[in-house]
Formats: sequence, C-alpha cells, structure tokens
Amino acid sequence: MSNANSWTHYWQQGHLESCIDNQSPDNNEITALWQVFANNLRKDAVVVDLATGNGSVIKKLHAIVPNCHYVGIDYATIAPRWAEQYQHIEFIGNTSIDNIPFETQSVDAITSQFGFEYGLSQQSISELARILKPKGLLQLVVHHSESEIVEPAKLRLQEIEWLIAPNSIVDSLGGFVAETISIAELEGIGKAYLAEHENKLTQSISGQCFSVINQVIQLVENGMATSAAELFERLSASMQQEQKRLSQLISVAQTAHAITEFVASLNDAQLSVESQVIRSNQGNPLAWLIKGYKHG
Repeated sequence: MSNANSWTHYWQQGHLESCIDNQSPDNNEITALWQVFANNLRKDAVVVDLATGNGSVIKKLHAIVPNCHYVGIDYATIAPRWAEQYQHIEFIGNTSIDNIPFETQSVDAITSQFGFEYGLSQQSISELARILKPKGLLQLVVHHSESEIVEPAKLRLQEIEWLIAPNSIVDSLGGFVAETISIAELEGIGKAYLAEHENKLTQSISGQCFSVINQVIQLVENGMATSAAELFERLSASMQQEQKRLSQLISVAQTAHAITEFVASLNDAQLSVESQVIRSNQGNPLAWLIKGYKHG
C-alpha cells in the first residue's frame, strides 16, 4: 500500500489536523502563527496550500481573510466537505508538489503545515519559486525531529509494530479466522502480549485492537465466519495504513542540520527565508517555522 493511500485513508476518516488535536494548546500555538500570516495577505490574494490534507491551514486563513482565492493541493485523494459551500476555495488531490498546476508567478502566497517536507526535493523547491509572484509570501510549518509530535509518534509506531509482528496477536487472529489456530492458542498469545508489554500499551491502540479482536471471536463463535474474516481484514489493513503513516511522519521530521540545508536551498532559489523553532507551552520543540518571501 502506498503512502498516498495511507494518507487518503486518514483524511477520509474526517481528520482536520494531521497530528495535533484541534483542542490541544499546541494547536493554539500554531494557529496563532497563521493568524499573523493572514494579517499580511491582500484581500484578493491567491493562496496555495501544499500537502493540504483536509485544509486545516485554509480553514484558519479563511476565517480571517475570507475573500482570498484558496487552493489546497495534496498527493492523496481529498475532498474536504467543510469547504463545499465556498466557491473561492478549491482542492486538487492526486497531485505532486513537484509539478504544481499553476502558471509561473501567479500565486501571492504559499503555505504548508506538516506537509511540504513529505515531498521535499530540489524540484519541489524550484516549483515554489516558479509559481510565487515577486514579493509573494511563503510560510511552512515543518516537523521537528525532536518535537512533542514526533516522539509520541515513535511510541505509537512501536506499539503497532508489536501488534502486527509475525506470530503476534493480529497475525494470530488471522490464523484463528482461518481455523489454523484454536481459541485457546489465541488467548494464550494475547495474554503473553499483554504480559510482555505491560505498562507500555495504550487504550487508543492496543485497547481498540483487542476490542476488535473480541468482536471477531464473537462472530466466529456465532457461525458468522465471512463477517469475521471481513472484520479481520479491515483491522489488519487499518493497522498497516497507520504503520505507514507514522513511519513516514517520523522519517520526514527535520533535524537542525537538515533544516539549515533546506533553508539554504530555498534562499538559493530566489527566496528570502529564515527558520525558527516553534515551542510548546512547556518550552519543548513543537515544529520548525520557515517564513519569508520571493525576491523581486
């Protein structure tokens, strides 16, 4: 399954943010940055949000500057329902940021939140410079390798990999559905899993997984083998999708050295940008902020 499919699955579940809860104080920190950015937009500006997902950044900006023409672009398949009522907001899915469908020097502002780094390349940087008008604005919020987002993601990924490892509980559930493992064997594997990883498991991952496992067992015991197999396949696919999504999130997070090179590449492409660390209320790294404009 491709990374695009993993993100398509994620966005189709209705998430607005990719990694921060809407009610989190950390989300408030980032929202404040977009409020400042919005105050510098012309009322009729063309704003392109790259790797937009379900349009979190556009929604924030639109609340402050509603008359801009907003376009969200993403490599995944997207169709945010919240924006359907607005004629001046559009979304383009299945599109790489290596080939942004805009004319040269046609865009007033480019934004991205936890997205551009997924497609970071010399070509995508060149595309930023190509479509942005002289004096056009750029603001990117980028994953920090030591952030309060990435570190928990590593723990969630580890827990998922425990669950889906060969001969672990999810794999064994497939054997139970296929009648190659008995209920007693499955229960033994489940108890061993809980004992081995005691105090390291979460309700949101292992707890929900075991809840689905119990549903599968009940379906089998009630003679509903087909329904049990379908539910198992959905569980397995969902776990694999989340594994891919988290793995990619962790891999694209930028170190201080990487962000220095990123900024240098942007400046070499006729942009004038600088970077800084966005910090949480506790003072810990939350993300990198890259902001600036195009020369001209």
